[in-house]
Amino acid sequence: DGEEAEELAAGLGSFVDDTSFLPDWELLPYEIHSPERQTSADRLEVLHRLAGGFQGVLVTTPAAVSRKTMPKRILLDHVFQIKPELELPPEDLAGRLSTLGYRRAPLVESPGEFARRGGLLDLYPPGGEGPVRIDYFGDHVESLRGFDTDTQRTKEGLESVMILPLREVVIEAEAPSRLL
Repeated sequence: DGEEAEELAAGLGSFVDDTSFLPDWELLPYEIHSPERQTSADRLEVLHRLAGGFQGVLVTTPAAVSRKTMPKRILLDHVFQIKPELELPPEDLAGRLSTLGYRRAPLVESPGEFARRGGLLDLYPPGGEGPVRIDYFGDHVESLRGFDTDTQRTKEGLESVMILPLREVVIEAEAPSRLL
């Protein structure tokens, strides 16, 4: 089951340099509930590693490996990296984040949220080191810094942040018109 597989992956980490655990949604087919947000984020992080040519040991369950996932090309098309000096208008970034399943919030407090205030865009990518504050100068990313969600005070500077989708289905704005 999932717990045993996760324990096995953790145990193998002592012997093998690169080990990943692919969790299952733990939902029955046709169940009306959505998978936990963190479970989807964990799955997408592992799927991204696999799409990038992961060469380590993958531990999973039969249920998790038998789930259909988005095609590798679509996943890779929706993963991007933000670095200082990048030209990425904040309104474009906010739109991309919404497409990837992130929620706009007045204040960023938990994974999967983002907030925009003037020349700042706060973002909490799941699976990362924590929330990130993106400081803009016009349409250019000036700096990336971690911050504390309780005090909202910035911490150390970051070189880059990887943005992954939050769910295993990405619905783009033009998708409904392509179905007609």
